Amino acid sequence: MLLVESILGPLITAACCCHHLKENFTEKFGRGLAPLFWAVARARTEERYIAVLQKLRETKEAAAIYLENAHPETWVEARFPGRRYGHDTSNIVESVNKTLKLDRELPIIELLDSI
Repeated sequence: MLLVESILGPLITAACCCHHLKENFTEKFGRGLAPLFWAVARARTEERYIAVLQKLRETKEAAAIYLENAHPETWVEARFPGRRYGHDTSNIVESVNKTLKLDRELPIIELLDSI
């Protein structure tokens, strides 16, 4: 990712996979909080994000603090600076990785040529 960032700079936006973040979150705080995690992640407005985060805080303050410290600008829809086009997991990336197989190890120009 660092090579791509150095080439494309501000043209790209890094995004976290909500599924992986949710797995870490529920491992730490329990599966019962998963619906609140998804409500936070999929909040479309700042007001909704704050409201759901407050509900989580009332349920388990440490869980809310954990999510606030998890760089919400990389995974919360309301805070994300770019567009996620309905993709809040890295499933699409994993599909691309499977398709590219060995090609993804190529230098960037050769990779683009192979695609």
